[in-house]
Amino acid sequence: LMARQVSFGMVKFLIFDYAKDLILSLLPIALREEVAISLGVSLLSGAIAGVVASVVSQPADVVLSKIAERSRSGASQLEALLETSSSLWRELGLGGFFLGLGSRCVFAAAIIAGQFFLYDAFKEGFSVTGSDLTVFYDVLGKALSPDADVFRGS
Repeated sequence: LMARQVSFGMVKFLIFDYAKDLILSLLPIALREEVAISLGVSLLSGAIAGVVASVVSQPADVVLSKIAERSRSGASQLEALLETSSSLWRELGLGGFFLGLGSRCVFAAAIIAGQFFLYDAFKEGFSVTGSDLTVFYDVLGKALSPDADVFRGS
């Protein structure tokens, strides 16, 4: 479960940032500053990120789904993972690890595009800049550090 979630999340953010930067670099400078264009680019970049993240995490998702279908008590998680993966490979080959990918890509593209669109829309609406977020993360990091007095009683 962790492999699927972590890989999906990491790829989603990586591809979103890369796609957004690439698309914006292809636009004339005047268009980059327009809010509607920027939000459209966020929407498109989010859809691309959702599709790529789905492709990367789909094998783990299929294996976990098959494990849940075939769940048998007594087998360790590792045994179930290895048995399910080898069975899937024998029966369907590499393509078996990508069962249901098309519908997952459509779903993830829509959901992730919406998430990044809303994120950028709120950032734009509240005039939040990258440096504002950096300051927030710096303060949060200091507050959560082991040396901080935030969680200690005074």
